[in-house]
Amino acid sequence: MFLQILLVVSLMQYVTSQCTDAWWGISFDSQGQSKCNEINAYIIGLNRWKHYWDDPLAHLEGVECCQPIAPWNNVEQQVVYDDWTYALDNDYSWAFCRVGYFLQGLYRSNQAFPPYKGYLFNIEHARCTKPATHPLNYGSCQDIDISYCMTQQGKCFCPAGSFLTGIYRADGDDLYFLKKIRCCTVASNALVMDEKSKIQIRIMDTTLWNMATLAHYLGYGWCYGCHGMAVGEDFNRNGDTWAADTSSFWGSWCEGDKNGERLNLVFGDWGFAVNEIIYGESVIEDLQAETVDSGILYNRASSPVTESISRSKTIQETITHSTTSTFSNSHELGIELNFETSSIKGKFSYKTTFQYSTSTTNSKSVSETDGFIKQSSIKLEPMEGAKYEVIMSKSRTTVPYTAIIMTKFSTEMRGFLRWEDGNGNFHQQHRTNSGRPTYNYRFGNANNPFYKDLKKQSDNNEGVWMWGMLFQKFPDARRVINRLTDETQYQFTLTGKLEKVEGTYINVKWDKIKLNRRDVSVNDAPGKNITTYIATSGPADKPAVVEYPEVNLNNQESFIPIQIPVTGEV
Repeated sequence: MFLQILLVVSLMQYVTSQCTDAWWGISFDSQGQSKCNEINAYIIGLNRWKHYWDDPLAHLEGVECCQPIAPWNNVEQQVVYDDWTYALDNDYSWAFCRVGYFLQGLYRSNQAFPPYKGYLFNIEHARCTKPATHPLNYGSCQDIDISYCMTQQGKCFCPAGSFLTGIYRADGDDLYFLKKIRCCTVASNALVMDEKSKIQIRIMDTTLWNMATLAHYLGYGWCYGCHGMAVGEDFNRNGDTWAADTSSFWGSWCEGDKNGERLNLVFGDWGFAVNEIIYGESVIEDLQAETVDSGILYNRASSPVTESISRSKTIQETITHSTTSTFSNSHELGIELNFETSSIKGKFSYKTTFQYSTSTTNSKSVSETDGFIKQSSIKLEPMEGAKYEVIMSKSRTTVPYTAIIMTKFSTEMRGFLRWEDGNGNFHQQHRTNSGRPTYNYRFGNANNPFYKDLKKQSDNNEGVWMWGMLFQKFPDARRVINRLTDETQYQFTLTGKLEKVEGTYINVKWDKIKLNRRDVSVNDAPGKNITTYIATSGPADKPAVVEYPEVNLNNQESFIPIQIPVTGEV
């Protein structure tokens, strides 16, 4: 009863993310790959048959798979294959997916006789998958002892909310010697886009699936690695290049015509541009007043006198720009922010390069000045003096902003074109070329980014590709192109604020003092009467509390987990 309650609680964590049973009763009885039914679901539990004295792999009847929670359940996937050829050949050994990925399937080889049986050492490689936007880390991981569970029929689960990432073999080859599983939760957040390299990797990750699918539709051969079961699987990243894997695993060889000339996707011409600056609600507040001049006047006469001062002040306001988004090596962005806002005392223009720091404008280019003339007088009795302070009142206007930054890049498809009796590719010149020619084609360049070039060509039937015929044969190509040309996925945001401090009023404060003998011979202490004063926030002025505009950068074309199964032919 207790186990049943635990099972219900565990499954409740996955209700909204959908769970299904994948039956391996036949597929795992012979050489080949068995996996979850859905591309965006990962293994959370193992389902085994009854335990007998001889306990082969064939007794693993299936797995339970669940989709992760939002935002990880509605994006393209990355599928890789980790070589476990020797990982489970020895006792007391672990086999893992690479960090950040979750177990989705297993590939087994045949036993010599009878071939269907197989044992733990016959597990040759693992199918490991992650959401394309998921970082290369986990939320948390724990090793679960399933020793007792694996000795009886039923399911052995990860804790609620976690997925399998590794398995442990104890001191034997039979299935029940699978004594532990490693279970990890998804990361709590996506990677923060605070470096150029992170932005590049994010774009390469999120476009791989659709880029490979588009290349397949255009007519490129081998748009998957040697172990892939569908287009877009089994790619390795090397710098700015995605390369379909050409390596062989034990029992899974890389075969077929031109099997070593698989698709490569080469990214280049990286750059950034400001797409839009969105301003939030401005905050206007009075700052602590500041003394801009002071002095002392004396009356040494035997009768009352009236002393006067006249001050002419030019108050120069300051515009300060500060960023609240962190960005390492901000010079790599190479962007310039041009502000045009009427939130600061009339229309205001300001230009600066983005830096993770505070920068004050050049006074000659953007600062404004206001002139103040202040006269004040005071009546002093004999042997009486007066201290005076010229006090400036200040006001600060703070305008928060969110800048939407666009990433620009190009992508080159490198590989050969299929033939398939004249119906394999959609290149105008090579459609009937049975020689499967090598052909490299780049969408975009330094001046025209990939997504704009692809959209223009596909919408207007331009370039070397026969877009009309392609859409007739592959209607889904339009959806794939829509995903690739939705510019929101190539955008990120930077936040900051503009502060304008200006003088608003000049006042004179008098404070009378009595003279003593020593003061009789002391001359007046006139003020400095500095003609120009720069208004800035003082150390006692707290930063303004502002709200930065929120921006939704979700792809408008919905994700559909469509896979194109491989046929083994090109």
